[in-house]
Amino acid sequence: TTPATTGPSPGAGPRSPTAPAASPWRAPCDVRASLRRPRPAGWILRAALSAADRGHNGAMHARRQLDTLKLSRLNDLLAAILPCDGGLLRNGSPANDFYAAKLSRLPHTLESLDELAEWPFTFKNELVDAAARLGRPANLTWDTSRYVRFHQTSGTHGRPLPVFDTAEDWEWWLECWRVVLARGGVGEGDRVFVASAFGPTIAFWSAFDAAVSVGAMAIPTGGVRSIARLEMLRSLAATVVVSTPSYCLHLADLAAERKVDLAALPVRLVIVAGEPGG
Repeated sequence: TTPATTGPSPGAGPRSPTAPAASPWRAPCDVRASLRRPRPAGWILRAALSAADRGHNGAMHARRQLDTLKLSRLNDLLAAILPCDGGLLRNGSPANDFYAAKLSRLPHTLESLDELAEWPFTFKNELVDAAARLGRPANLTWDTSRYVRFHQTSGTHGRPLPVFDTAEDWEWWLECWRVVLARGGVGEGDRVFVASAFGPTIAFWSAFDAAVSVGAMAIPTGGVRSIARLEMLRSLAATVVVSTPSYCLHLADLAAERKVDLAALPVRLVIVAGEPGG
């Protein structure tokens, strides 16, 4: 709303007919006259550089804060998986044998993230080969009784890599997906259609459970052919589709081939993941 015009205060002298009325929103000055004043050569450039410098300093401060947080969380992780004395963790349980051996000659507490430049890489084939020898994931920290979820990689490029997750690990997975769902406004009243085979690969298991956790209806489609999935989308009035980018394109092509009007479906949001473009 436009603020009401205010007159001169009691006891003030008459206002000059050429003077601009004072506004309660800014200092009573003639901005245009201020801009017309002569400025030193290069003042615009200097002002721009000053603003950029302030922005740079702010970004650097935020980066330092982020690095401090990352360093703290990394050290917490190392303390949770690497042994102190006698090959045991601080709580007396066995350590992560894989990383205990791999990092045995390195300090278990970092003073700076720059120290990571001296650390060795871990390659997938190391974990795959070790798991094949042991018959279980090689990089476990806890007793196997603590793990509640099993998944494995697809094996597209060789032997699948088995992965065990604790309940705490799985909650982390769900929280990641809850952030994604929140960005799309997914919640109660939504029907989330998860187009996944639901095999041993992790695929969209976590998306499915996360949808349930935010109050949406989660619709599984494992073992269902593509044409039947299109019919399920219609009959169940799904509002959200979760899939890989390539499978969404496949469904669109199939719908065009079978004369299915996708625009008539109640789907309002498509979430893709698991491939480039997702």
